[in-house]
Amino acid sequence: MTTKLAESAGNAQPEVKDGLVRPAANAAIGRNCVIRVLLLHGGPIPHYRVPVYNYLSHYLAERSFALTVTAEQIQSGTPTKVELEFVQMPLSVASAISQ
Repeated sequence: MTTKLAESAGNAQPEVKDGLVRPAANAAIGRNCVIRVLLLHGGPIPHYRVPVYNYLSHYLAERSFALTVTAEQIQSGTPTKVELEFVQMPLSVASAISQ
């Protein structure tokens, strides 16, 4: 399958459907493919970043990406509902490598 994927990715043009451009490699893999994206945020996430990360999560989900945000915590008293996949963990070089 890897050979077929490499051959089709080398020859294929980007797929355009519903106004979205999908890279040839993604089109060759199939529509059920979800690409995971990890966003490492150093320190606590301030309240004003939550709506930005919510929007980014929805935007990427429409394009077959799954966003996970990792940080120490989300600032307490944040007025915006957290609508993204959030994993709370203290971030250091050691914790990022061991996870």
